[in-house]
Amino acid sequence: MNNSYITRLENKYDIIIHAGTIQNFSGNWLKMQFDMSTNKGVRNVMVKAKEPVYAAIERALSK
Repeated sequence: MNNSYITRLENKYDIIIHAGTIQNFSGNWLKMQFDMSTNKGVRNVMVKAKEPVYAAIERALSK
């Protein structure tokens, strides 16, 4: 679990954000992209420029 961030969302989802996969962007459309592991499997999260990170994580979990 080196270089990873582990957290619990809504007492329901344990997620691990893999720090080695974080890419920051400065464009008008995309702010950030990263992989995370959840109890639903591995998800690729794309954070839109005008969106908070938690909203992108929730969107990825709802798929």
